[in-house]
Amino acid sequence: MGSDQDLATVERLIAGDEAAWERFARELRPLLVRSAASVARDAAEDIAQKVLAALLENDRALLRSFQGRSSLSTWLISIARLQALTHVRRERPRDPPTPPAAAPGPLDELLRAESGAQLHAALDALPPRERLILMLFYRDGLSYADIAGFLGISPNSVSPLLERARNRLRAKM
Repeated sequence: MGSDQDLATVERLIAGDEAAWERFARELRPLLVRSAASVARDAAEDIAQKVLAALLENDRALLRSFQGRSSLSTWLISIARLQALTHVRRERPRDPPTPPAAAPGPLDELLRAESGAQLHAALDALPPRERLILMLFYRDGLSYADIAGFLGISPNSVSPLLERARNRLRAKM
């Protein structure tokens, strides 16, 4: 659930508080870039900029749609990743999907280890949705409920999907 602080922040942004916007954009831009990079590394900066611009478009309609059902950061991660998935789908006929970016998180130690290159190659070989669910759970530390909300599926479906992704990752390693 979104906090009272998240809702207050959104209210200030909707009201056009320039100082609040500057602080918001500066603090959340790295989160947007990391989120987009997990799906489309080559376009992460552009995607983050598009998300920030979209929040201001049409009299801040996207910001007005935030209802506090999740935290503001989880909501923004979802928007960035959906934008990145759209980018990957659009680019797929011309270019192969871009591997996920190495970002701070629990997978970093494995990526730096001797088998890191093998793990990275195995992640790259997974379908985007399976790679995404692994990244959401292991790198971003999202709960099953947050992952379900992001993917638009039942929370009971997350465990089997995650297990299938783990099994495919193991098989590729």
